[in-house]
Amino acid sequence: MFRKIVAAVAAVVISGAIAWGGSLALLTPTSACNEPSQILACANTIINTLNGVGTTAPITLGTSGTVSGASPLTLNTQSGIAQFTGVTVAGNANSGNLVLNNSFVSAASRCLVTIDTTTAAGGSGPAVRAAQPTAGVLTITLTNATATTTGASSFDLAFYCFF
Repeated sequence: MFRKIVAAVAAVVISGAIAWGGSLALLTPTSACNEPSQILACANTIINTLNGVGTTAPITLGTSGTVSGASPLTLNTQSGIAQFTGVTVAGNANSGNLVLNNSFVSAASRCLVTIDTTTAAGGSGPAVRAAQPTAGVLTITLTNATATTTGASSFDLAFYCFF
C-alpha cells in the first residue's frame, strides 16, 4: 500500500515538473528524490524552483492590467481585472453579455473568467456562463441561477487568456 502511495505522489511530482517546466535534474536515480522519505522535500524544491526561488526565474504569465466602467471596456493585456459597472442580470437563468475589447484576443484564444468581487443583491446567483473570444473581443456571458435579480451591480471579472 505504501508503495502505491509513493508511486502516486512521484507520478504527480513528475507530471507537475514536466507540465510546468520544472527541473527534472532533481529526479535522477542518484538524487535524494528516489527515497520515499524525501518526496516531500523534493516536491518543495520543485515548487520553489517554479516560483523562482534559487537560480531560476519565475514563469512569466504575460501582461496584466485593470480597467473600470460600463460595457464595452478596452484592456489590451493577457490577464487582468475588468470592473464592469451598472450591470443587471435578471433572475431565473437569464443572462447578459459584457464586452471586453482586447487586441491580444483572437478566435483561437482560450480565456478563463471568474467573478472576483460583486455588489450583486443578496440572494442572487450570478455566475460566468461563457467566455467567447473572437478577433479583438472577449464576450463574457453572465447568468443568474436564482429568481432574485442582481440589481444594478458592479462585477470585477478576473480573466486570463492563453494564445
